[in-house]
Amino acid sequence: MNIYIYSDESGVFDMNHNDIFAFGGLIILGQDSKEEWSRRYAKAEKDLRIKKQVGRDYELKATKIKNSEKSKLFRSLNKWAL
Repeated sequence: MNIYIYSDESGVFDMNHNDIFAFGGLIILGQDSKEEWSRRYAKAEKDLRIKKQVGRDYELKATKIKNSEKSKLFRSLNKWAL
């Protein structure tokens, strides 16, 4: 069985400019699960990029999208969460 680990961080290690640092990640077991998660999230992200008129050259920052839009991204993965 393949194990896929995705991680991301937010914030900086510089207390003078930002005193909050967050780290999160996903562990996905198996190729089929990875492909399903990827398709679901990619669809939700594509829809959001179209709505916001943001190209793939730019990262969608959480500070620039509404809470309801963040929720949609999380909900795109709900069926597969443990």
